[in-house]
Amino acid sequence: ENQFKELKAHIKEFLKIIKNNNLESAAICTHGAVIAGFKHLITGGDFKSEQIFDFPISGIITKIEQSNIENFTIEEIDFN
Repeated sequence: ENQFKELKAHIKEFLKIIKNNNLESAAICTHGAVIAGFKHLITGGDFKSEQIFDFPISGIITKIEQSNIENFTIEEIDFN
C-alpha cells in the first residue's frame, strides 16, 4: 500500500508540472499502472489501488482529451 501511495504522489506531481507549464498537449510513453493513474486522476479526480490494472494491453495508445473544464474523452487506438 505504501508503494501505491508513492506511485500516486509521483503521478500527481507530474500532472502538476504539465499544468504549470501550460502545455496544450503532451505525449507520454509509460507503464500501465501510470496510464491507469493518469486516466483516473485526470478524469475522476482520484486514483484508488483497485484501479491500478485499468489500462489497455500493449500496442494500444490511450488518448485523453479535455473539451472543457469538466468534460474529458478517452479514446483507445489499437496498433496490434
